[in-house]
Amino acid sequence: MRYSVFKSPPHMWLVLSIISQIILTALLIQIRRYRDSFGIIKPSATDIEVILGFGVVVFISMEVIKAILRKKMAAARKISV
Repeated sequence: MRYSVFKSPPHMWLVLSIISQIILTALLIQIRRYRDSFGIIKPSATDIEVILGFGVVVFISMEVIKAILRKKMAAARKISV
């Protein structure tokens, strides 16, 4: 949680797991047989917009919190030295 998502190198297995889960979820939603088996309702464009909107808000707020924490940790190191 200390490093920005833009500065840390991507972890190959984490990236692969996220991509595989996105693909599996998309297949689960798109294939009618699986939707009926699991009782899934296909999301509308509005639903997807709301989900992406909340995701962006959470992402931005977490990056801001990490930036604030990095500044506080740097200031605490300067004081202790």
